[in-house]
Parts: sequence; structure tokens; C-alpha cells
Amino acid sequence: MMANNPLTLPRDATVATVLSGLVDAEEYVRRIFERMRNGKFDQVRIGVRSCIERPDYILDEFFKDHEDPDPGQPVPMEAYSGKTHRPVSYARWKDSDNWSRAGMTTAEVQKLLGHIRGWTPRRQE
Repeated sequence: MMANNPLTLPRDATVATVLSGLVDAEEYVRRIFERMRNGKFDQVRIGVRSCIERPDYILDEFFKDHEDPDPGQPVPMEAYSGKTHRPVSYARWKDSDNWSRAGMTTAEVQKLLGHIRGWTPRRQE
């Protein structure tokens, strides 16, 4: 799963794909979900060249024409330290090579958090 450099993650890494290597995974994912929900962000991508146990993350919004079914291109809006969950400087997050090409939606992060907590959906009768 790791790229050639053991300190880097694959270019298509997501929170879900690195879950087993995270330190305090539940708290890490909970804080990301909280930021996404409060800021109404559409997607989270992780830093592929940051701490692999607590990767930095960037929150994106999709801007699109409401008549077009294509969700549009992600636009980075805010970036946070994976260790502290505090904003990182623009100079640190503007480098697009740092961020994964793959992202997770708010609903996917919420589902992942439920999985971590052992939640299983009720069967429909």
C-alpha cells in the first residue's frame, strides 16, 4: 500500500485506505467529520507527504452550474494539521503535490466513523 518512500502515502490515498495506520483513528475521523459538517464542505483529501499516522487534510468544495450533472472540480478551501486539527498556513497547503488525488465525501466520512464505532445499519423490513 505504501509508495516507494516509506514516509509518503500513495497518490490516491484516502482516510479509509490509511485507517489501519492512524493513531487514534476514531478521534482523527471524528474531527474531520466535524470540520466537514460545520463548514459544509463536500470532500476531504489527505496529505500524502505529511505524517502518515495523522495526515494533514484539505477540505474542498465543488462549484458547479446547477443545470450540469457533473459535480465540478474540487476547489481547496481550508487545510488542517492532522496532529492538532488547527489550520495550516497557505504556504503549506498550496502545493497540490502534497494532496491526494482521491477524496471522500461528508457522507463517506460519516459512514467510516460509524464503522469505526461499530455501528451497523438497521435492516429494512
